[in-house]
Amino acid sequence: MSFQNLTIRPRKAESRPDSSVPRQRADRDLRVLDIFVSGLPVSKGNLTPFIVGKERQRVVMVEGRRKGARDAFANWQAALRFVLSDAWIGEPLGYVQGKHLQAVKVAITFCLPRPASAPRYVISHTSKPDLDKLARGCLDAMVGIVVTDDRQVVELHAAKIYSGRTGAMIRVEPLQDADEGRRRVDIAALYNSAP
Repeated sequence: MSFQNLTIRPRKAESRPDSSVPRQRADRDLRVLDIFVSGLPVSKGNLTPFIVGKERQRVVMVEGRRKGARDAFANWQAALRFVLSDAWIGEPLGYVQGKHLQAVKVAITFCLPRPASAPRYVISHTSKPDLDKLARGCLDAMVGIVVTDDRQVVELHAAKIYSGRTGAMIRVEPLQDADEGRRRVDIAALYNSAP
């Protein structure tokens, strides 16, 4: 499995004609992560209980039913964590001024191999693995590297497509206060327009 990471780039503030005018929110973390992780994306399966121990039995929850599926998921998680930790500089996005968690927007596009039976004009991947399980596994890999907790993700855009190059395109972007206000207005408009 090969790894390729693109760059992490800080978002640039608008340039001001007079450099003596202070920038607003200069202390805020405006990091944006754009990467491509090569490899075959594997979905996070359901947890399977196993009873272990002879005298003192206990139940252990394990990812997936088959060992091959568990190993494939572990390899995909390792690839994600390796590329994310290599691309992300500094501490994970966490608490803003020690009060509340920084809200984060994530966009993920999973590029999966095209089967020989699929026509060339079909782009959307409509077979297994499930998109929500692919996204869940990717979000879990970000915890402790890019975000403090995956509950910080308040906006998630995910897609799966056929591609000649397998992997995942990931974009992580912190939401600013203005974005939060716009989201509240958009959500309120949705509820008010409902019959």
